[in-house]
Amino acid sequence: MAQTRFSRTRKTNGFVECEQESCPAVDDCYFYKKKGPDECCDKCIGCLYEGRHIDSGTEWTDPDDPCMHYKCVSGVVTRSEMKCYAPCSDPSPPRKGQCCPTCLGELRNIPTFAL
Repeated sequence: MAQTRFSRTRKTNGFVECEQESCPAVDDCYFYKKKGPDECCDKCIGCLYEGRHIDSGTEWTDPDDPCMHYKCVSGVVTRSEMKCYAPCSDPSPPRKGQCCPTCLGELRNIPTFAL
């Protein structure tokens, strides 16, 4: 359900006015919040993850474990773990912030994903 109505609200003399602007599309959203009396747009439900609100569609990597990837979609957080294949016999450990080890002197390092 794509929306192209209004976005910003402004209260004037006790009335809510919606200034014309595009609303965020909610057609890819499974769960959305209908606009309230003081709002102009429906909104896709985000996620609550570790006490923080995350907007739907947001993707992130765990800063403590770069092999863990997360995505928020319509109130649901999915987690995927990257598995690495190092095509050498003695790979060096992953660099800081990276998931996969590196093969020194070799050009290939192929990450694989497990869902």
